Amino acid sequence: MTAAADQALPPRVALEELTPTIVAAFADDTCLIWSSEHRRYWRAGGRGYAAADYDAGRFTLDEAYLRTKHCDPSKGIMFERAAGNVEHLKKQLHDERALTRRLSDTNRKLSGAVEAAPPVALTAGSWWYPDGDTSSDSCMFSASEVVDHFVEGFDGRAGVCVIERAVSLPDVYAAVRVLTEDECELLGVDDEVSYTLFATREAAEAAVAAMMNDGAAEVTP
Repeated sequence: MTAAADQALPPRVALEELTPTIVAAFADDTCLIWSSEHRRYWRAGGRGYAAADYDAGRFTLDEAYLRTKHCDPSKGIMFERAAGNVEHLKKQLHDERALTRRLSDTNRKLSGAVEAAPPVALTAGSWWYPDGDTSSDSCMFSASEVVDHFVEGFDGRAGVCVIERAVSLPDVYAAVRVLTEDECELLGVDDEVSYTLFATREAAEAAVAAMMNDGAAEVTP
């Protein structure tokens, strides 16, 4: 502050409260310009607005007054005493750490959503075939159709259905569970066949074993 030692620009003062005498007394004091209309600070040079005070432009009171004295009271222009450099940096560091924590939380949530979503690679493709038969007669439009075909000749409760795909896409493996009428009623579902796609046979077999809770899974040739 360049005003007398026992004087200081108030923490925040409205444009309408200033008089030429006050401006002259604190002309060289550093301040921020607050716009109540935008609920933001002016940026340096009056180019746009900033939510955080450490992103705000710093003006002398004399400069701030000259830039804003024409403003209508509805703009809600106020001048805020600028914090010292140490306080300014502490506030910036605190806000940046808080932002980092929020970004980390968001990344964790997004990662969880990606992990929970079906991998695109497992559902890509337009044509699906039973394992070992890619003839036109056996061409199907979805993995579900291949699973239904598999279940028609399947006597077990759960097993792994190998599904081939067209062109260069690798095989996928469906862990298939055939529900009893009692299980369908208990779960409140109508479809007795459920399945999950996996990229490897081992993962599908492990899923089937978990379904049956009895170790080995029945696997198609």
